[in-house]
Amino acid sequence: MGTINNNNTSNIFDYTDYRCFLKQRFNEAKIANPSFSYRNFIRKAGLKSSGFLKHVIDGKRNLAQVGIYKMCKGFDLKGDEARYFENLVKMNQATSIEEKDFYFREISKIMRQRSSKAVITTQYRMFAHWYYVAILELARFPEFKDDPVWISKKLIQKIPLKKIERAIEDLVELGFLKRVDGEKLERLDKMISTPDEVKSVMLFNFQHQMIDIGKEALNKEKEGDRDFSTLTIALSENNFKKLKSMVQEFRKRAHSDLETDNSNKTTVAHMNVQLFKLTK
Repeated sequence: MGTINNNNTSNIFDYTDYRCFLKQRFNEAKIANPSFSYRNFIRKAGLKSSGFLKHVIDGKRNLAQVGIYKMCKGFDLKGDEARYFENLVKMNQATSIEEKDFYFREISKIMRQRSSKAVITTQYRMFAHWYYVAILELARFPEFKDDPVWISKKLIQKIPLKKIERAIEDLVELGFLKRVDGEKLERLDKMISTPDEVKSVMLFNFQHQMIDIGKEALNKEKEGDRDFSTLTIALSENNFKKLKSMVQEFRKRAHSDLETDNSNKTTVAHMNVQLFKLTK
């Protein structure tokens, strides 16, 4: 019977799609041992259907709890690897952003316990805490200081200094900030490259935080420091799509015009633009 050699094989912790991992691990097993086949794997995993693994890899079947266990058995995934694989499967198969977020948090815990410096989990922290983005924008100020106390005084909500220090470390690690001459921090304009599924979870969390902060601003901020306006209107489906496009175009134009403005930056602002249906 063909066997799986786990030496020099793909690392489960590098994957955010469990089907891609299964396909790669199977192909590696075939290269290492040409006699290895789907039938060999099915026997090793204790499965009944010879086409089960291929159907899972091709996206024709999902994995239930028993199937997850069988895959771990067949590919010799144990301990943290098995836990990571289980949560990755559940995140990939989740039908709501809330579920995906829950399982990604579990994945992040595993990576932290392993003292991992995985870029994706660091990016997740960036969008899980609104002040990461605020610090990035503060770095555009001419008087910006690499000083948690200075940053804390600038932020409208009180953030513990240790969390600000961690945020700076993460932003440097991700390449959004860099230290010049080992001292002064500078902002780098870098795009975030993240798998779409993980990105959707991160943005969901970020938007939730900003909506909550917006509620506080409505109660606490002076009228001159905020603008809240609403519009409720009956629309055709085509005009709803048109309105959505108008909102998106306005946001893009505002970002483009203001991002290239070279005048001194003195405040960090956030704009929530919300459009949603009130009827079914």
